[in-house]
Formats: sequence, C-alpha cells, structure tokens
Amino acid sequence: MWLTLWQIRNWFEYRNHICIVFEKLGPSLYDFLRKNSYRSFPIDIVRELGRQVLESVAFIHDLRPIHTDLKPENILLVSSEYIKVPDYKFISRSAKDGSYFKNLPKSSAIKLIDFGSTTFEHQDHRYVVSTRHYRAPEIILGLGWSYPCDMWSIGCILVELCCDLNIFPHPQLLPGSPSTNTSATAPPLFLFSATTGLFS
Repeated sequence: MWLTLWQIRNWFEYRNHICIVFEKLGPSLYDFLRKNSYRSFPIDIVRELGRQVLESVAFIHDLRPIHTDLKPENILLVSSEYIKVPDYKFISRSAKDGSYFKNLPKSSAIKLIDFGSTTFEHQDHRYVVSTRHYRAPEIILGLGWSYPCDMWSIGCILVELCCDLNIFPHPQLLPGSPSTNTSATAPPLFLFSATTGLFS
C-alpha cells in the first residue's frame, strides 16, 4: 500500500536548508472539486477513492503513526487529466451553459500527502489536531484521541465527495474567537439515504 503514499525522489541542502524533491502529482481532491463547482463524484469513483484512502491509512496505522490531518487537500490525484461528461442535475439548462457538463478525473489513482502533523501512539494526545471540518468528537471534547480520529476524517471526506456537502460546516471565526469551534449543525436527513450503498 506504500504506492499510495507520496514518494521522495531526492533531497539536497541549499543555503542551510534541506530541500526535498517529491514525485509530480495532479491536483488535490479539494482543488478538483473547487474547479468543478463542488459537484460530487459518481458513487463508483467515490468507492475507489475510499478504498485507496482506507488501505493507505491502514498501512500507516500498521507502522504505528496517526496521520491526524486527513482532508481533501491532502489527497492528491496522480494525474491532472480529466474528461467532461453531462451533468444530469443540470439537464434542464441550455447546452450552451458550461454548467451542463462536469469534469471527472480520467484516473482515480491517488496519493496521501502532508505528514507534518503525524504523531505516534505513545506521544501526548491531549492537544487539538485535525482541520475543524474533519475533526473527531473526542478531539473537540478534549477526551484524548488515537487511530479512530483518522477514520472519522475519512468518513467526513467520503460524504463530501459523494453528496456535494460538508457534513459539519462551521461559521467563519471572528477576530478574537477561539480557534477551536465546538459547535456544529446536525447533518440533513437526506444525507442518510444519499449515502446508502456507498460500500455495498
């Protein structure tokens, strides 16, 4: 499963800095969604993306680290190539309207990146980790955390990919507000039917 992790090609020192050369990859899932007007992926692509992420995280966990910052920005498509397909949610619009089509990646191969927040099981787990949209309840409640916090993040990511929905949105923090916002709105009821069969 190491093939789904970002590969280091080389490293060198430059002006007292260590520089690392990584393999060239495509856009992150977040960038792909953003440039695609945040339209969802077909369920078969979400299944394949989910399989790869789960296998990658299982491989990492077997080595004992916890990623702690899984999110669409840290999952990169291997290729930048994509195809245009009709978007049937907008079928009533004029064919001249660009929103009639949406982009899909030609390849669903991905790689996990950004291990800067990775920690090990024996280290202190009382501090806050994870981006707020993907932060597990035990982190928010200050109960300590471990490997399951990565699994929570994966679940939030998969819902976002297949439902055009950030399951736990939060208001933009105002100046002076605490950096950890523990309030979240309940997910809409349609979400539970929309995700039925995701892994069937």
